[in-house]
Amino acid sequence: MEQPIPQFYAGRSVLVTGATGFMGKVLVEKLLRSCPQIGNVYIVIRSKRGQSAQERWDTITKLVLFDRVKEEVPGNMEKVKVVDGDITMKKFGLSDACYEEMTNSVSIVFHVAASVRFVESLDSAVQSNIIGTKNAVDFALACNTMKAFVHVSTAYSNCYKEEIEEKFYPPLADWKTLVKIVENSDLNTLRILTAKYINPMVNTYTFTKQLAETVVKDVEDRLPSVVLRPSIVICSWKEPVPGWIDNENGPIGLLIGIAKGAIRCQITDVNIRPDYMAVDIAIKAMIVAAWKKGTENGEGKLTTDIYNASSMSKSITVGETNNIGQELYKKYPMEQILWYPHVTFTKNLTVFRISCFYKHFLPALLVDSILRVMNKKPMLLKIQKKFLNAMLVLSYFTTRRWIIHNEKFLGLNKEVPASCLEDFDFNFENIDVREFFKMGIIQGKRFILNEPIENLEKSRANFNRFFWLDVFTKLAASAGFAYAMYSWLL
Repeated sequence: MEQPIPQFYAGRSVLVTGATGFMGKVLVEKLLRSCPQIGNVYIVIRSKRGQSAQERWDTITKLVLFDRVKEEVPGNMEKVKVVDGDITMKKFGLSDACYEEMTNSVSIVFHVAASVRFVESLDSAVQSNIIGTKNAVDFALACNTMKAFVHVSTAYSNCYKEEIEEKFYPPLADWKTLVKIVENSDLNTLRILTAKYINPMVNTYTFTKQLAETVVKDVEDRLPSVVLRPSIVICSWKEPVPGWIDNENGPIGLLIGIAKGAIRCQITDVNIRPDYMAVDIAIKAMIVAAWKKGTENGEGKLTTDIYNASSMSKSITVGETNNIGQELYKKYPMEQILWYPHVTFTKNLTVFRISCFYKHFLPALLVDSILRVMNKKPMLLKIQKKFLNAMLVLSYFTTRRWIIHNEKFLGLNKEVPASCLEDFDFNFENIDVREFFKMGIIQGKRFILNEPIENLEKSRANFNRFFWLDVFTKLAASAGFAYAMYSWLL
């Protein structure tokens, strides 16, 4: 008889890296709530900006994300043991005594920590994504009763290929050599060599995440390991709060930017179907994958289980997503919008640059000029330049299609015992994708912008004012253009 998932975790201590990140927070909450008899949950956090590791975690636990676990399993929050450390340092920068205490206690590791910035310098990306993974692997190997090591990668770790299977691919470089290069080269030399070195990858994030998988593969015969590759992780579907999100990354942030009138053009193909994954589904899969690996009978040679957490069968086009947004912008308008929501989509780089010039740079230049006259610091033009650079960086992913195989991922869900389906079933086939995105936009207004979704009369009145201002501006521009053409023809 299969061991129920909560029983597997009962009495076992867990290490979670990246617990302050989006996925890390949701993982810690889910473990505490759905595995109530779990041992300690160790989290490694750096002191940052004058805040200690404990103070940072205390701030995080005040989020609505943790309300449900506090209510359903009172006292379980006390099982979180905050460790002030740094995953990029050997032994996480901990004392020998602290490190030994953890290796004697922990039997499951979830390595979620990573730098996800596409424009990260090569040295920083190597530190976070490769050296950080090596240190997490070393910790797991040092543990006395290691049952499962789960490494969170990305479905785009091999994005130079159009078809991505659930297997390891040959590394694009030797990660040990790369670490030595980074440690022995000056930053300027690294900056010059980066584009050539990471080819055929287009950014240091996907390049170092691909090599980080190799770090895990190198020890797979000694470590019961799992590599989970989620696609584009977005807001929660159901747990612990429907639509919960804490950042502006991804499609929800983009739709909110459009709703605010801040984003008015984007380089993308409206017919592509981006692959999105609800954060709570990805987290359930992580917990189930560790359970499956940890309950295997141990016969035969150890190999790494690889799962592409992909939802390709439930994807919708960029154009459909935008239509959902346009419908909701009127019903649930944002507060203090910059302009009437409308966006130009194009996959042509020249058209995109022209659109940005008229829709972003000219208005920014006008506002900054007014600010200068008022003896205030201009800021919009600088922001718009950052926006343009961000869109260009993302264009590789917003104009391409991938086939991401997820047969093993779907099969993993079938392994969930019947008694555990209520808490750990991650079958996404029942998701109404359009309703999911509607919820995501509405909840994004609540969780990202801290704007209420009730009493919208004032916001709607402001929305209507900008609608008529947009109409007037377009009519005036058209009239001006017609007059100029008429004068030129005469």
